Amino acid sequence: MQFISPLQIIRVAIAEAIYAGFGIRLKCHEIVLEASFPKYSAHYTSSVAIALCPRLAQDSLTIAEEIIKLCIQTRLKSSYGISLDNSSENRDIDSQWQIQAVGKGWLNINFTEQYLGEILLLLEKLRIAAIEDTNGIWQKRFLISDQYIIEDNYAYARCCALIRLAYREHLLPLVLEKNFKTIFTEAEPVETSLLVQNLAIADYLMSAQENCTERNHKKTQEKQDKLSRSLADVFLQFYDQCRIYGVNRDIAWRRLLLIRITQKLLLALAPTNINYTMYL
Repeated sequence: MQFISPLQIIRVAIAEAIYAGFGIRLKCHEIVLEASFPKYSAHYTSSVAIALCPRLAQDSLTIAEEIIKLCIQTRLKSSYGISLDNSSENRDIDSQWQIQAVGKGWLNINFTEQYLGEILLLLEKLRIAAIEDTNGIWQKRFLISDQYIIEDNYAYARCCALIRLAYREHLLPLVLEKNFKTIFTEAEPVETSLLVQNLAIADYLMSAQENCTERNHKKTQEKQDKLSRSLADVFLQFYDQCRIYGVNRDIAWRRLLLIRITQKLLLALAPTNINYTMYL
């Protein structure tokens, strides 16, 4: 299954709105979406309207409000070749995400609880070329003889230990039920924050892989190291605040899937010549 990032869908909607309203054709990668939860009351935010202000000689908040109006009108097929509703059921965009203009013209994007649950399952199913699922634990697909083994990634170690314990205690099945669904109803803020971070990283990895946008290997690894540290920090907050045992099954599964996704993406962000030791 091809991974179509929800963030890419939002970029397309914004790009189409800007072209329709102002005649400016922006490439999707020029529309930056920053993970902003829980610092701000939005999952992601964009400053594209503020950036367009000098070019259009208009107030940035007015630009942002016009973008939003046109985003709502633009729901079906775009010239970028991506269906903006991302659904065979042709659902309304409002059932997935909402966009709001705030402050000087920031665009704040929030996902619905139901859509957050769908994103969780989307990230769980995401396949990254260098990573494979072995007995419920993500591992690098190819091992080379001079690979450097390190044991100092505490966040990764906790992920492996928790997943192995969950399988051993039959808390999480090796294969999810076919019709398994989850929503982020009454989720702890740190759960949402962890999902938001994971989605932003998956979006970055798949975009870089498909478009080869990062050609400087040193610069790429520096960026991935920064993303890895950020993800590890959020995960450790989650680890301190969210229980797996003593909660109902739906909450436990949701949290375990978050852990599996985090472990996968921490591994994907690691340098190609590094293999994290598998921890009990």
